[in-house]
Amino acid sequence: MQLALSSAALPDASIGMLRRAAQRRDLKALELELGVGHGHGIGMPSESDSAVGGTAPSAEGAPPVQWLLAGKKPSITDVLYWGRQAALLDAGLLLRDTIPETPLGLPLALVHGTDPEAAQRAAAWARMHDAKTCWTVELGRRDEEQFADVLDATVPTLAHVRLLRAGPETQSAVPGTAGTGAVLKELALSGYSGTVALTPSAEGSVATWREWLFEGRGWGCGTAAQKKAVRNEATP
Repeated sequence: MQLALSSAALPDASIGMLRRAAQRRDLKALELELGVGHGHGIGMPSESDSAVGGTAPSAEGAPPVQWLLAGKKPSITDVLYWGRQAALLDAGLLLRDTIPETPLGLPLALVHGTDPEAAQRAAAWARMHDAKTCWTVELGRRDEEQFADVLDATVPTLAHVRLLRAGPETQSAVPGTAGTGAVLKELALSGYSGTVALTPSAEGSVATWREWLFEGRGWGCGTAAQKKAVRNEATP
C-alpha cells in the first residue's frame, strides 16, 4: 500500500512543488485533479504537448503521477485527450462517471463512495470494461457494516482510495469515528495493496495543508507515526 498526495491539497502548485511536498511527507505518488484552476498544468490543452509542464515521467526517486482524476461527465473526446496525457505519465485515469466506450490499454478506475449499492454498480462496470474502481472515503464518519460491504464488493477491482479530510484535517476528527489509521488497517486486512491519496475536504484550508506539508514532521505509510496512529485506532 502506498500513500499519495492529491493535487487538490495545493491546487495552485506546480508539478515540481507537488513532488517536493509529497517527498517532504514521505508520500510515494501523486494524484492530479484535472480542470481549470489547477497549477500543475497537466491535462489542459496547450499549443503542444511539450508545453505542458511535467508531462514526462518523474525523475528517479521523485514521486510519480499515479492517477489523473477527470472532471464530471467527460466526453469521449475528453477521455481520449486525458488518456493520452495519462499515457505520457505512465499513469491511470479516474472517472467520476461511466463512459460507453473505453480506450484500449489505458488503466481506468471508476470513482464511487461508501454507498454499497453504488460500489456494486461501479465494480460491475469495471468488470465489464476490464477496468478498476476507486473508493472515496470521508474520514470522520464510520459505519463498519457499510465499510465491509464496500470492500466485499470492490476488493477484486479496487485500485485507488481517496481519503477525504486526511492530512492536517485528521486532527479534528471526532473520537470513535473513522480516522486514517482505522481505514488503512481495514484496507490492509482486506489485502488491498494499491494507492491511497490524502485529499482535502470541501472545508479544507489550502494554507493549513501547505503548512502541514512543508513545515510539519514527516509522516508516511510504514513510518513510526503512521504505525502509532493505527495502534491508537485499534485501542478500545
